[in-house]
Amino acid sequence: MVEIRTKVRYDYSYIEAAAIKIGDDILEVFSYGQYLISGVSNADMPAMIGGFPVERSEPKKNQVRFTIDLGDSRNIGIKVYKDLVYVDLNVHHGHSEEFKRGVGMLGAWNNGARLARDGVTILSDDNEYG
Repeated sequence: MVEIRTKVRYDYSYIEAAAIKIGDDILEVFSYGQYLISGVSNADMPAMIGGFPVERSEPKKNQVRFTIDLGDSRNIGIKVYKDLVYVDLNVHHGHSEEFKRGVGMLGAWNNGARLARDGVTILSDDNEYG
């Protein structure tokens, strides 16, 4: 499960935090690269999430990257730049079936449709969708 938390700033909103749940484990990433692993603040890295390795790196100043290696060229990346958080699902080799039912604020996995909570209604109005 991938969950994002947004925050309103001026006339727009942005992703302030993201949570990834695999099995019973949760990686929560916040602004400025702060994180929790299953409730433990700034747990030792590298670590494991649902049996998959997760690493933390700082590729540039003010940037932090978390990568969960799902194996077979698949990973979930969370990038943080200052107070902005970005989630990236990298799936290759026909594994997209695993995410085909994925919906939410990030859009439906298979087509990016912005679905209402009923999972059927497509919303075109930005304010209604948010």
